[in-house]
Amino acid sequence: MLIGWILNVGWLKQPLPAGVSMKVNTALALILAGASLRTAAVRPLLSRVLGLLVALIGVLTLTEYVLGWDLGIDELMFLDETATAPPAGRMAPTTAFCFAALGTALGVARGRTWIAYPLALAAMLVSSVASVGYLYHVEALYQEASSYTAVAFHTAVLIVVLAIGVLWRDPPAGVMAVIRADDLGGFASRRLLWIAVPLPVLLGWLTVEGQRANLYGVEFGTAFLVVLTIGVMASVIGSVATTIGSTDAARQKASHALVTLNATLEERVAHQTATLRNRETELRLVTEKALDAFVAIDAGGRICDWNQACTWMACWRRRTRCPAPSAPPTATCISGLIATTSSGIPTPSRASSMRSASTAVRLTNASCASWR
Repeated sequence: MLIGWILNVGWLKQPLPAGVSMKVNTALALILAGASLRTAAVRPLLSRVLGLLVALIGVLTLTEYVLGWDLGIDELMFLDETATAPPAGRMAPTTAFCFAALGTALGVARGRTWIAYPLALAAMLVSSVASVGYLYHVEALYQEASSYTAVAFHTAVLIVVLAIGVLWRDPPAGVMAVIRADDLGGFASRRLLWIAVPLPVLLGWLTVEGQRANLYGVEFGTAFLVVLTIGVMASVIGSVATTIGSTDAARQKASHALVTLNATLEERVAHQTATLRNRETELRLVTEKALDAFVAIDAGGRICDWNQACTWMACWRRRTRCPAPSAPPTATCISGLIATTSSGIPTPSRASSMRSASTAVRLTNASCASWR
């Protein structure tokens, strides 16, 4: 629209022949508001400055209306030759209010949803009323009085879009948290809002146009509107309910499968635990009953365990856990034990003779003595 004023292109300034043109300050405020939304995530300081400029344009214009002043900002850039009501070049009071609200939400209330949301909703409501006024040809909805400038149709539509952007900019809170949620409630609200908001407006417009074309009277048109609204809304609700039902059925099926899997997993874990315990017991019995000496040494060099044959050969006393030695066991200690067993496999009847031999080995190795 600003390009239309720069190049003096009439259809860019006034797309609707029966409507009013978008003022220069309105186009400038829309550009600043869009740039503020665009830079909100990457350059928050610049976004705040742009939002404050939008609010300043709106507040100054409202001040002109309330106090009757002419601050010289209406035709600061271009002369307005399309004005239908004085003062020329000045935006409508409702447009100025919307810019003051949206600019405050963009520049001051960023992150403060309790301020930004009401301001954005107020601007959206005012602009929506003006848009509906154009659709229904009700001049009082988009022009407060004949002495004031009317709201342009494309201005009202763009302000609604900006208000939605402000609502979507901040982290979700309140009603917006429900609408933007990823659960079934958010899904249902989004599906219903896209139908519940524009559908009554469209059906009402069809009804009014039929009455103006003398196709039917007011009573028939009202009944037609009610029945059509009920039928369409019931169909939409049924569609949403069907989708939610299928989604919930899939969720319940997945939940049941997860419960079954957990129960099966617990049974498998218990079975594997029992199997490992039995194998550990079998290995312990095999090691304990073996005729060869068995010595277990951990990663720190400590002798942690030995079997009964080792007790007969080396006369080591059984301990539940050995303390850390002052020095790791040397090869002499283990080689002494091997030398002791080289004469033959010990048996309980030979325990006394083997004990004397192992005692000699123990007395000649100080590092092994700490393990006895």
